[in-house]
Amino acid sequence: METSVEGIKGDGKITLVIAGLIFLLAISKKIPLWIFLILGLTAGVIGIVDLFAMSIVTETTQVVTAIGIYLTIATAVLMIIGVLMQAVDIRK
Repeated sequence: METSVEGIKGDGKITLVIAGLIFLLAISKKIPLWIFLILGLTAGVIGIVDLFAMSIVTETTQVVTAIGIYLTIATAVLMIIGVLMQAVDIRK
């Protein structure tokens, strides 16, 4: 089974578009929090899928895991935490 994780040539483009979209939407205060939650979850799922795909590749070859995968997952987790904290703050 051949699996490839290509970073910016693969689905890294998707996570970059999501990051840019989050940045642009964050400027507007009228965007509902659920949109940010969905974008954060999407980026996180992409990062986790890539991490597992990288694990499959490393079983057969020597590969160094790129820092971008870890940063994508960490940023998505922080985004989700921030959205949840904001949602709790709004309800008070």
